[in-house]
Amino acid sequence: MSRHLLTSEQRKDMPVDRGAIAYFPDALLLVSMLSLRADRKHSPDADPNDLTRPRWVKAKSADHGDCLVRHQMDVGEQDPENGMDYAVAVAWRALAQLQTMVDQHGITALFGPMPMTSERTDLENTPPPADEPPPVEAYPELRPGDVVFTTGSPHLFTREELLRDLAAGSRPMRFSDPELEGPDVVR
Repeated sequence: MSRHLLTSEQRKDMPVDRGAIAYFPDALLLVSMLSLRADRKHSPDADPNDLTRPRWVKAKSADHGDCLVRHQMDVGEQDPENGMDYAVAVAWRALAQLQTMVDQHGITALFGPMPMTSERTDLENTPPPADEPPPVEAYPELRPGDVVFTTGSPHLFTREELLRDLAAGSRPMRFSDPELEGPDVVR
């Protein structure tokens, strides 16, 4: 189903300005810049004054998941081909992957009814399950300077994020780089 066929109620549950642009204005500016730079790279003979550009040629690259993960491994570095941090390419690929799914399955296939507030569970107010993994303190091998990944997500974690993912059942994996510093390093 196309977004143009959504009901008024469904469209009101998708506040694009308040729910996306207002949340991520700078990130979306960078994604749009990457779209333009990639268009110029892949279509060098296109008229730079053509107001229909950039134009996404979807058939050129459909392996968004693989590309996203490859770019994620280089976040914090600049892509020498376009001069932008790989984090921008991660965001672009995530959006491309989502749009491809919408194109294939229709927008309504990617969401269901909103659960009632009383049916939601709040992890902070829910008693821990009996088989809850131990807290981060139970992993004495974690030291300052360690970068932590969990099995549930491919990004760096703050201590709070790590505790949340451990509570959800992820298991930590780590590698050590004593030169790393910053808020994403487990302390």
